[in-house]
Amino acid sequence: MASQNGHLEVVIALLMHHASVDAQSKGGSTALISASQNGHLEVVNALLTHHASVDLQEESGATALFMASKKGHLGVVNALLMHHASVDMQGKYGGTALIIASQKGHFEVVNVLLNHHASVDIQHKSNGATSLFKASQGGHLEVVNALLMHHASVDLQAKEGATALYIASQDGH
Repeated sequence: MASQNGHLEVVIALLMHHASVDAQSKGGSTALISASQNGHLEVVNALLTHHASVDLQEESGATALFMASKKGHLGVVNALLMHHASVDMQGKYGGTALIIASQKGHFEVVNVLLNHHASVDIQHKSNGATSLFKASQGGHLEVVNALLMHHASVDLQAKEGATALYIASQDGH
């Protein structure tokens, strides 16, 4: 809870008394995942300094990088990548940090992930959507342009056959 709520002094005190930095909750969450999701950069840095595993996954497959990317926490994303977080790790259903950041329209996060060589054409396991598909669906023009500059395939089809162009047109973007 200290990590989730950003209580840096409490986190440091617990770590100094050898708290298990990678302990997981029943759902698989860790202090690093929780702090990353909530954008607590100082807590994230303290946990990373104490060798928190950057690629542990919750039951859903979400990692700290996925959660920080989902919420648009750029500083946390940078810190995790500096500690070698796997940029293309897929969750249980196939989502990646780039797919969720594209879906949410987090342009700066998308750019950082792309600059760390995130794969632009990974398809979501459950529905076949790509980062370009999700950005197009949400009408996130800056993100679409960034993905296209990194050679995202414009004609990959989701499971039902829809392309990024189709979904953008359907949703009026």
